[in-house]
Amino acid sequence: MIAITGSLLALCGAQTRDEPAPARPACFDAKIGKIEFPGINDSDQPMLRALIAAHPGEPLNRRQLQQSLRVLFSTGRYADLRAECERAADGTVQLTFAGTPTFFVGRVTVEGAPGRPTESQVVNASKLQLGEPFTAEKMEAAVSNIRRLMEDNQYYRSTITHFEQNNAADQQIEITFRIHSGDPARAGNITLEGHSLNPLGQIEDMARLHSGDIVSAQKSANALDRIRKRYQNHGRWLVQASIARHTYVPASNTVDYTLLIEPGPVVEISVEGFRMSRKIIKKNVPVYEESALDDDLLNEGRRNLLNYMQSQGYFEANVDLRKETNQSKNLLRVIYHIDANDRHKLVKMSITGNKYLQDQNLRPLIQIQEASLLLPHGRYSQSFLKQDVSSIENAYRREGFSQVKVDTDVEDDYQNAKNHVAVTFKVSEGPQLVVGSFQIVGNDTKFDDPMSPLNFLSTGPGQPYSDSRIADDRDIILNYYFDNGFPNATLDATAKPAADNKMDVTFAIHEGARIFVNRVLVAGREFTRPYVVQHELQVAPGDPVSQSDMLESQQKLYDLGIFSQVDTAVQNP
Repeated sequence: MIAITGSLLALCGAQTRDEPAPARPACFDAKIGKIEFPGINDSDQPMLRALIAAHPGEPLNRRQLQQSLRVLFSTGRYADLRAECERAADGTVQLTFAGTPTFFVGRVTVEGAPGRPTESQVVNASKLQLGEPFTAEKMEAAVSNIRRLMEDNQYYRSTITHFEQNNAADQQIEITFRIHSGDPARAGNITLEGHSLNPLGQIEDMARLHSGDIVSAQKSANALDRIRKRYQNHGRWLVQASIARHTYVPASNTVDYTLLIEPGPVVEISVEGFRMSRKIIKKNVPVYEESALDDDLLNEGRRNLLNYMQSQGYFEANVDLRKETNQSKNLLRVIYHIDANDRHKLVKMSITGNKYLQDQNLRPLIQIQEASLLLPHGRYSQSFLKQDVSSIENAYRREGFSQVKVDTDVEDDYQNAKNHVAVTFKVSEGPQLVVGSFQIVGNDTKFDDPMSPLNFLSTGPGQPYSDSRIADDRDIILNYYFDNGFPNATLDATAKPAADNKMDVTFAIHEGARIFVNRVLVAGREFTRPYVVQHELQVAPGDPVSQSDMLESQQKLYDLGIFSQVDTAVQNP
């Protein structure tokens, strides 16, 4: 596995813990000679010196020192921090910022995984995220999570140890989990509760679960699914099958299972009033696809059957749903009653009143279709008609017609031809709102990029005004800022009515701190030469932190075909 992390030049968002102890009063008002940062790389010390308020040659004062401590602590590099000073022979003071460095999660590896769970599953179960601060509490939770994963896979006797290797230069901890799985537990005694229609032996065969079998959480779930499907194949759609209890027996390394089965009534689903194949019924009633039965699925089936009838030319069809229960036979009948009425043919579809948007702009949005060789009766249903009205209105609203209204006229026996139907969409456009004045404020950073999206917004003077255009432009601008080192950027859009159906629009950008890449850290490379990895990286020191550049680097490394896993993260953001 290769893991890429980036530590950042501008660091923000850390919270101070305890107020640092002040330097000795004897040091105050003395001129600062040297400033030291023990334990910090020489390459990073100039950056830290630039952040603090204390500088060589200046008198040391309490406010200056406290401000420097807060700034250094906020970088996230220190778990705790203190300032020390020492008088030199020439009367100056040497100021030292010392403390315990914060370490971050680096590469996480696993040794001894039994195959199921896999090494990747163990790493994911630990929930240790690349680049996040490392704490003893997180490690304790990781071991607990891995132990639970092992038990879910029947390794109750597993032992889990972990080893940590500190990399002080990168402030990373590489973690290795070593697993001794032991023998997997096997199924012990299996008992039944409830009202199963089959004896225990048949249930065990049905579930493929027998005493002595190795059983994991996934295998148990599969066993229950097999029981449900077997009952459902015999019309028992309300069957309930679950594990009521499972008890681990350490002495024998077995797990005793108690299965709870309630078969429920036999459910018959049928259609009356119209001849319909079982294939069509199963396709439209989602009970069969979802392998479940409830009122929501049955009502969805009613709507689907109605749409099917209307799509077949029965535009005036009605579908009703009723349920009948026979307690003596433990039977539940679900009946869809269909009144088909006359079969129709959609011979004409037209749009009137549309001036701003032409037919060629609107017809691709409409689902109902006139009769053709492929659709002998056309395509029509009330749900299609309702959706088409919404589609036309939304297209107009995006172009600034906030008051648009679309009515429909459905004419039967069109031109005296029995059961021929014509549909007309009548568009009332209303006034169009356009952008009056438009300004962007708060964009203090000037991007030297002719392709910046700020130069190609759909919002501008004279352009149609709509909430969807504003939302699209907002997302475009923020994504651009996020990819240029502004992870905390926000944008507020305001619009005020002006004369002549115009809206004055203001985009107020709050950039927040800009974050740059300080270093690019590569971990996990064992056999691959460094230049092979470096050639594919799209991030470099000094670049603004960009999520898209990180993702592109990850993809390019995958495309090499030599790495099984590539993780990327920002360390200490």
